[in-house]
Amino acid sequence: MRSPSVSSEEHSTVQLPRAGLVVSLATQQEEIREVQRLRYRVFTETFKLSGLANSEALNADEFDDYCDHLLVRDAKTAAVVGTYRLMGPAAAQRMGHYYSEREFDLSGLASLRARTVEAGHACVHPEYRSGSVVSRFYRRKSSACRLSCNAPYPFSPGSVRTRTCAARAAVAQRLFTQRWLGLWCTGVG
Repeated sequence: MRSPSVSSEEHSTVQLPRAGLVVSLATQQEEIREVQRLRYRVFTETFKLSGLANSEALNADEFDDYCDHLLVRDAKTAAVVGTYRLMGPAAAQRMGHYYSEREFDLSGLASLRARTVEAGHACVHPEYRSGSVVSRFYRRKSSACRLSCNAPYPFSPGSVRTRTCAARAAVAQRLFTQRWLGLWCTGVG
């Protein structure tokens, strides 16, 4: 696990009592394991991605050691119910690339690269998909990005599965015109 770049004194936890959710950055190895168990459950069991199955019941990869992990807990049960992985420019440089560069051409971000943070590998427990967990992420993501890696420009890669090129173009056009897609990234391969 990468040493958290935020000291415990700087580490902030935000209590959101209305929804009973607490947002924080993981600072302990056990918190990273909780995140990996949630990702495993959602990706392997809920989405039936059997290629990710393993005997440890963890969704872990080489990027976890380079990233900060934003997590949301249910305040009543203390269970991790959502997570986002944050990779800043220094971590991407140590790793050699951002996770999303496996699928997307990010050369259009070259001038911003030193000030960007990738927020990806998002995961929300199936029982918490009412929108409250995701809204907490977006309320907290900008400040977490600044705290974790001093990068003011977060970006999140997204994959949209379609059956035809025309359908893909229609989705991209809609996202772009609604200002959800600020930069067109071409799929690699």
